[in-house]
Amino acid sequence: YSIAESQELIIQGRSLPFNQNDEVTLGVSIPQNGIYTIAISSTDGLFADASQDIYLEDKQLGVFHNLRTAPYTFTGAIGRDENRFVLLYNSSRLSQDDVTLVNNLTVVSNENLTIYSSMESINTIEVYDLLGRKVETYNNIDSTEFMLNNLTKNNTTLLLKIRLNNGVVVNKKVIF
Repeated sequence: YSIAESQELIIQGRSLPFNQNDEVTLGVSIPQNGIYTIAISSTDGLFADASQDIYLEDKQLGVFHNLRTAPYTFTGAIGRDENRFVLLYNSSRLSQDDVTLVNNLTVVSNENLTIYSSMESINTIEVYDLLGRKVETYNNIDSTEFMLNNLTKNNTTLLLKIRLNNGVVVNKKVIF
């Protein structure tokens, strides 16, 4: 839900003309600990044109994510949080490094699961199943390439929370 003047709103109109510097605070209500996704199901009006980016800032993790390119997956704890997420419409608050790092992290799933980061070394990787249970944690990696060992391939969806050495967190979904 969005928040305006301390009120929770499902639909929130914004004044015209459109202001690309506008920010919309979002609140979330988490029913149980686990992995959650924020996505755009449909757009209309000014946002029907796919050239207008829609970013989500995760203030807790310091992550900026373009919701036009993919849904955003995060780990949530039970309860309400009205200070974690903000919708943005331009990338002026993002540094070029943030955008590049998110776009240059690759996960390859074949006989093994390998993660490649072309710009920054990987610090930690947490692997979750679809129920939000932690399957495996890999710490102190300090490398731009890492093969996840100790995982059994069974063609299921896994959620990866990858923290880079500069603090950027990238969430990826993979079938392995």
